[in-house]
Order: sequence, then structure tokens, then C-alpha cells
Amino acid sequence: MNDSYERSFIISLLTGILCIILFVVLIVFVFMNVARNAVSRQSIETVLSDVSVGALMEELDIFDTLTDNINQEILDSVGITPDTIDDLLDQNTVREDISEILSEYALAIISGDTSHTIPNEAIASMLEDNAEHIERVTGHQLTDNDIRVIENSLNETGILDQASVGSILEHSQVNTIQTQRFFSQDTFFLVLMSLIIAVVCLLLLNIKYLRFVFKDIGVTLCSAGLLIILSGLVLYMASPLFFNEVIILMFIGSFISILRVSLLAHGLVVLIIGIVLIITGAIMKRNFEKAYYQAKS
Repeated sequence: MNDSYERSFIISLLTGILCIILFVVLIVFVFMNVARNAVSRQSIETVLSDVSVGALMEELDIFDTLTDNINQEILDSVGITPDTIDDLLDQNTVREDISEILSEYALAIISGDTSHTIPNEAIASMLEDNAEHIERVTGHQLTDNDIRVIENSLNETGILDQASVGSILEHSQVNTIQTQRFFSQDTFFLVLMSLIIAVVCLLLLNIKYLRFVFKDIGVTLCSAGLLIILSGLVLYMASPLFFNEVIILMFIGSFISILRVSLLAHGLVVLIIGIVLIITGAIMKRNFEKAYYQAKS
């Protein structure tokens, strides 16, 4: 058989190396994409819909922090007490506002904006948008003067400065440099370009053996897809461990639920593409062999 029928050892070896590179880069690309989607506003809203925001705030001692920084008389005057905070926070419009604030925090961490904090306008807007809900829960009609007093109190105590991304990260164990590198657009496009280059190199190296390389790429994609699906299934089995009475664990569990669904979806897509490529390669090989033996006879 001539060189156009079977690949040489060198081409087969280089193809195997490129397939390994493709496998690794594809896994990294998928996990990056899943992680980026997990910190979107829509994902955060989904998480907050699964967890009592009031209970989460209580778990994190948010109300105690407020009372430490805002005059208790001011909070009492507008009806914000430990008994009403849960009902105040568990409202769709409040959830939307909190989701937007949290997603902006996530984007600030990713972009490296350590000065980002909750703007006064966001506090005022949240209070104004939910004035009717506050009155219904507390029995107090919120006035413009009430909002100004709360804003002034927040400014005087400097609590918003303490809530800046830089201040939060300073007291956490998060490696901001590594986090920013992982989520940055530059890293994302670098991985994407590496993925494209690996595929192009495989096709160019095997330009005379497309029937083989389609199968090679297909097997690589199927392997990656199965690993990604397996990762999603592991998270699926681990999820029940988080959904218990501990609110913070429920919060983490909700994020894991988003990750597992996204992993399963990505893995399934990669697996299907791999299967299609394997079938395509098999058809091309059969047609080539048919034409090859007809030419010899």
C-alpha cells in the first residue's frame, strides 16, 4: 500500500501528541466557560431564588454589621429590625437588586477593580424601588428624608469603604492575581486560540489522511466530553451534602447545582460533536477504501 493509504510513524506520533494537547486545552476551555457563566447575574439570581436571602444575611451577621455602623434608632424608625429583616430581603425586587450588586462584585474581582464598592445610589435606589414593600412589612412609610439619613449614616461610618472589593479580599484567602488571570478575557481568548491552532495543526498534518484525523479528533472530543460529564455527575452526587439546615452550605450547594448543569450540558455537546466526527471519519474511510480497491482491480 502506498503512502497515501496509511500514515507514517512520525505523522501518527505527532497526531497523538496534538490530540493530547487538544484534550487538555478543550477541558480547560470548557471549565473556564462554565466558571465564567457561574458568576453572571442570571446565575446569582438563580442561587438567591433557592436560598432565603434573609437567613443568609443572618448567617453572615449582616444585620449585626448594620447595627454596629448605623444608629439603631435610625433602623428602628424605619422598621428595620431582626424580626422584619427576613421578610424585607425575601422580595423579588430586593433579590434582583442584590443579584446585581453581587454580580458587579464578581466582575470587579475578575477585572481587578479593588476600589469597587456598593455605591450610595444603589442603596437609595433599592430603598426607593421597595418603598411599598417596606411599608407593607414594617408599617412605616419610607420618606426621602429617611433615605438621606440612612445614606449619611453609611457615609459617616465608612461601612461602604469596608465593603470595597480590596477590603474584602484583604481579609480573605482568595488569590486575586490567579483569579483575575483565570477569568480574564486575554486568558479566555488565548485558550480559544490554542484550541483552534491545535485543530488546524491536526488537519494540516493529516491533509492526506482526513479519514483518520476525523476519527482521532472525534475520539479526543468524546474522551473530553465523557470526563466533563463525569465531573458534572460527581457534583450532582455531592449536591445533597450541601442542602441541609446550614444556610451558607445551601448557598454553596445552589452554585454547585448551576455548575453541574452547565458541565453536563457542555460535556454532552462535546460528546455529540465527537461522535459525529467519528462517524464522518468512518464513512470517509469506507469510501476511500472502496475507491482504492476498485482502482487496484
